[in-house]
Amino acid sequence: MYDVYDMGDAHFATITTTKSRSKPSPTSIPFIQLPPPIQSQPRFPPMHGKDASSTFTHAAYQNTQRAYQPCLKEAQGLYQALNMYHYTHPDEKLTPHCIRRLASYVVQAWEVDPSEASITEIAGLMHHLLSTTASKNDSNDDMDTILMEYAHKQQSSMPTPCPNLTLLVAIRYIDRLKKRYARIRGAFGCSYRLVVVAYMMAAKYIHRNLRLVIPIPTLVDEQQHMHYARLSTERSTLKQEQQPHRYSSSSSSPPTPPASPNGSCSSIDNSNNTTPPPPTSSLLSPPSSSSNNQSVTQQALRALRMEIEFLHFLQYDLTCSDPTSLVRWAHEDEECHPTPPSPCPSL
Repeated sequence: MYDVYDMGDAHFATITTTKSRSKPSPTSIPFIQLPPPIQSQPRFPPMHGKDASSTFTHAAYQNTQRAYQPCLKEAQGLYQALNMYHYTHPDEKLTPHCIRRLASYVVQAWEVDPSEASITEIAGLMHHLLSTTASKNDSNDDMDTILMEYAHKQQSSMPTPCPNLTLLVAIRYIDRLKKRYARIRGAFGCSYRLVVVAYMMAAKYIHRNLRLVIPIPTLVDEQQHMHYARLSTERSTLKQEQQPHRYSSSSSSPPTPPASPNGSCSSIDNSNNTTPPPPTSSLLSPPSSSSNNQSVTQQALRALRMEIEFLHFLQYDLTCSDPTSLVRWAHEDEECHPTPPSPCPSL
């Protein structure tokens, strides 16, 4: 899925061949040992028809699930980092300067030909993720109530109440991957896919761990919550019935809502639209004419395959030691740049 290029010396890529056509003995290849055949191991059917490369074994599936297993130490660290960020900067996203630095690191570390346009594109993607994946919670709810709703009543990892921490953990995964494969760089658009997949993995990992340390609501709390929710619904219904119709008599349909952002900085400043559109191979890019036939199921299977590949290259290690250091780094960047410039293409 990720087109990579080896940036090392040429002699690493040389392959020695032998002129002998005789069958080599098992001892003639000292560095390669074939594992014994496994007869009882089930195999999933191909994801994309006859594409054999998209299949994965049951062992790979088990390793993927094992990577997201919660750990008490990890859960406590993530919970502490989340509270640190919430009580110091509640309801605030990362500063544009901080996002710009993160985007610049990803592009310069992975792209073969890094450019300012690519950095602006990745910065726009990060802004889009922080805006669209954040939980829409009532401002009157405290943090404990928000996390209880998120951990025990929400089955999916997104939307998340901690998009800032999720992005920082995702960048740590990308940095860890770079440290493992320092001489490898990807093809054009690999930074976009890396950020998307790493963000999904970080959100899932944080969600699994927070469920381990956040208490489960009792039956009394459930009944009170349902009672207050019913009263809130009744009040909103009465207000809607009492309010007059706001639409003009000349139009029988409500006004058209504004278009949602497409993941780039062009949605921030329409007057200076110089940002190139996201690559067509990315998951969050708008569908083009060549990808209209791709169903939602195929996109989900493709995202799953990229997630499995990412986990494989990370050796299924999603642990995040001392996540509070990520929050402190973000706070130090905010203190150094209290009034950062706009992340639009003019930078």
